[in-house]
This record gives sequence, C-alpha cells and structure tokens, in this order.
Amino acid sequence: MAYPPSSLEGVMVSGYGAPPGARMCYPDDFQDRLAERFELLDIVDRAPHTSLERFLEDLLRGLEVQAEALTWAAAESGADCVVAVWPHVDRAQHFFWRFRNSSHPLSNAVERVYEAMDRVTGVLLARWPEADFVVISDHGAGPLHADVNLGKWLADRGRAVYGKKRSSPLLRAAWALPPSARKLGRRFAPDTARKTLGATITGQLGPFDWSKTRAFCGINGDLWLNLEGREPLGMVPEDAAAELEEELAAGLLELRDPGRGTAVVRAVYPRKGIYSGPATHLAPDLMLDMWSEGYRVTPAREPSELVTAPQPLAGVKEAWSSEHRPLGIFVAAGPRFSEGRAEELSLLDVCPTALALLEAAVPAGLDGRAATEAFDVDWLSSHPESSTQAATTRPIEGDYSEEEAAAVAAHLKDLGYIE
Repeated sequence: MAYPPSSLEGVMVSGYGAPPGARMCYPDDFQDRLAERFELLDIVDRAPHTSLERFLEDLLRGLEVQAEALTWAAAESGADCVVAVWPHVDRAQHFFWRFRNSSHPLSNAVERVYEAMDRVTGVLLARWPEADFVVISDHGAGPLHADVNLGKWLADRGRAVYGKKRSSPLLRAAWALPPSARKLGRRFAPDTARKTLGATITGQLGPFDWSKTRAFCGINGDLWLNLEGREPLGMVPEDAAAELEEELAAGLLELRDPGRGTAVVRAVYPRKGIYSGPATHLAPDLMLDMWSEGYRVTPAREPSELVTAPQPLAGVKEAWSSEHRPLGIFVAAGPRFSEGRAEELSLLDVCPTALALLEAAVPAGLDGRAATEAFDVDWLSSHPESSTQAATTRPIEGDYSEEEAAAVAAHLKDLGYIE
C-alpha cells in the first residue's frame, strides 16, 4: 500500500492502493505533469467494474502505459533508484484462474498478462542496459477451493458471539484493513475513529457482541484475541491469552473441508514465535496458513455455512478463483550480478540486497540478509557489506479525511481485500 504518497527526495506515484480520482503524487504538481502525458486510470490499480473481457484489456493496456510512464518519470526526476509495483499479474490470477485449461475465450488470460509483463520487463532492460534489475513477487498463486467463515467457526466454539447491531460503515472500514495496510492503519482512520478504535485497527470488526467475544479474525488468515487493555472492549485477561491461543490453534488444525475432505489450515503461527522487535505488538496473535491449501478467510459474514464456494465480491459481482501461495520469484540481472542460482531467499532478504546494490549500509537489527552469492565476485570484493546503527522511525505523515477513508475502503472492497 503506497497511498497516500510520502514526501521524499525524488518523485512518488502511489498508484497502488489509490482510489480513482485521488491526488497520488509527490510532489503534488507532478500529478498534473503526469496527467498531461498519460491517462491516470491506466496507472492506478484496477478492478473489473464492467466485464472480465474489458478488465483483461485494462490490465494489458495498463502494463504498457505504466512502463512508458515509469521511464518518463525516471528521466524527469533523474532517479538513480527506481521502484515499481505491478499488480496486473496478481489481479489476473485472482479473477481469471478458473478459466485455465478450458475452452472459455478467457482461458489464456493469465498467460497473456504474464507475457505482457515479460515484454514490459524487456523494454525496461533495453531502456537501461547498464542498470541492475531485481524482479520479485511477494507470493505465488494457485486455485482457490473455498471461502472459510472464521467468524462462524469462532461462534460455533463459543469464542465469539454475533450481535444484533452492526457497527457504522466507517468503523467497519477502518477495522477491515488487510495486513498489507497494517502499518498504515492509523492513517486510514480519521482522528475520531482512531480514538474510538483503540490500539488495534487491523482486525475485521464484524457483527459481534464485543462484551461476549473472546477472539475475532482479520482478512488474510489472522486471529486476534479480544484482549483487555488492548482492544476497545477487551475481555480476555492477559494471563488467559496463552491457553486460548493454544486452544484455537489446535481446533483450526482439525478443521476440514466437508466437500473435499481435506485440511483447511496447514499451519498456525503464534505471534511470539515468528516476530520480534519493537513493532511486534502490531502483529496478530495467531497467523493462519490457509493459502497453501487453497482457502481464503471471509471474516465478517453473518452466520451461515462454515466452508462455501468463493462468493462474488460486492463491488464487482465477480468471485476470486485463485488465492496466494507462499512461494514467489526472485530474479536479478545486471553488471553487478553473476550467473547462477541464489538458494533459500525470502522477502526479508530483498531490502538488505537492495541496500548492498546501492552501496548503502544495512541498519543493525534489520531482518534478512544481502544475497551476496548472486553478486559478481569482483564487484563484491571491492564493495564489502557494511552496517550502521539501527534504523530510526519517523511519524506517519498526514491523515485521511472521512471521504478519503471511504474511497480507499470501497476500492479495497472491489479488489476483494475487505468485505
């Protein structure tokens, strides 16, 4: 999530996460210059508002336009480091996967978007032949078998109780932010909602009776305890948290898809087992790996079936047919890279690797490592890694108005990230 744009030494176009019509550039006047040359709708993230056929055309055209805009913006700003997000392949997988290996006219839609992405990559390589390129994906993809209503699962176990009244749309939108927006959560809610919601603005509020609910769920397989002192209406004492986490984890691993007879949850990870550092409190209490098995959490629905076929998204009337998988890609090329393979890399390694390429010191305590085995040996010998003191933090800039928060929430809903 890059919207709204941050002030920095250079130019920022925060198309990813920006609702249509938003001011999404820094400096502000850069947007006017950009709009003189390109159609901004071809640069922002898109959802299938009309037909899937039109959506495919939008994705293919958007790839070409974004590549042109990227090279123009880099030249205009004199950038020595360019970072771009391309959501097009992800969107194609979510909405077109079900047509693969069929006779449907859209059967090759996913492959066409991949081919277009490959062509665009070739254009950028040709544009900057002396540059070093790193191409990564934050996840892979696979078929989505079913939606899982974790709210119902919690209610069936007596750990959540559905209430009679739903909260306001603004509060539900603020609570419904996906994990990718967790660090921006306070910026997504205006001051009044921030004060009302308390510390955790990441969970999906849902239609629960909070005086009787001991656990609730987020949008991407995360569970939160309704902890005293942390949540607005917390009721779980700190000394009872570990036992409740163990109970929930054990039950989730036993959950089965009645239609397929297979496990729904591959693994459950407690926060304290996988995170460390000063921001640990922002993480959910339990993280669920449903992606690997092909399932998706639908946290905010009213009581109904526990495991259901993927449901159409309210904003676009289309259902996802693909969900993320843990394995992504890491491909690098350029003068400072050698041929071969770099084994066992993770997303945590991307930042240290980029800093090493920029000949910048890696802050002490930063997770991950530089993928030095991928570097040219001669270059690496003359540019050894260096480190510096731990990175400092700075306050998040700006705040959303209620109108901006509603627009972002509507956009995320159309893309399938909140309900």
